[in-house]
Amino acid sequence: MRNSTYIFGLLFGIVFFVLNTSALADIFIINTAVNPANGHIYYLVAATEDGSGRFAGVSWSTAEDYAQSQFSSHLATVNDAAENEWILNTFNNHYTVAIETGDSYHFQDERLGLFIGYNDAAQEGQWQWVSGETPAFENWMPGEPNGAYPDDAAWLADYALLRPLEVGDESSWGQWLDEYDVPSHIGTGGYVPNYGLIEVIPEPATLGLLLLGGLALLRGRRRFRPSQ
Repeated sequence: MRNSTYIFGLLFGIVFFVLNTSALADIFIINTAVNPANGHIYYLVAATEDGSGRFAGVSWSTAEDYAQSQFSSHLATVNDAAENEWILNTFNNHYTVAIETGDSYHFQDERLGLFIGYNDAAQEGQWQWVSGETPAFENWMPGEPNGAYPDDAAWLADYALLRPLEVGDESSWGQWLDEYDVPSHIGTGGYVPNYGLIEVIPEPATLGLLLLGGLALLRGRRRFRPSQ
């Protein structure tokens, strides 16, 4: 009985690992940067190419799972206005992504939202950082967070997103809105992809290695050609 239980548990673990690894294999690192103010490494992640030659968005939970499994880390914690501004200036929320054209890539300007680690998934209205850090800084848009449909538990917007640049409405660019656990949201010009921003706090000796590894992954992803 003990052996059969062990074998069942082992098989279940293998199946779970394969399914989880397969899902996370579709994640792309499309940019890497080090914040000079804190020495942390940030990775911008998207999903696999969506059939039109563009990188698709990712849900909050998918990006967080990738952060934990690949870096033993989390989506970014934004400690203050300076860090929020650095994120905007670095990743720009109006981003150039690789577009496949035959055997090569060109680059095209795309708007995007950035998922960060702030969420109230555990308890509605109790916002906390998934990293466990407790900075007091918040940067909500007017009227946010609104919970979207707070009377319907199936439609709660529990995840903070840095708002992308919207044509004709630049005033709230970089402020936060609460979003569903989905890879895109509806902006003024149509569906806007949501990307994940991962923050890694490296040991001093591993900073260069992690950055080089991220750059290598970035280069490899840009060379990727999906199978026909």
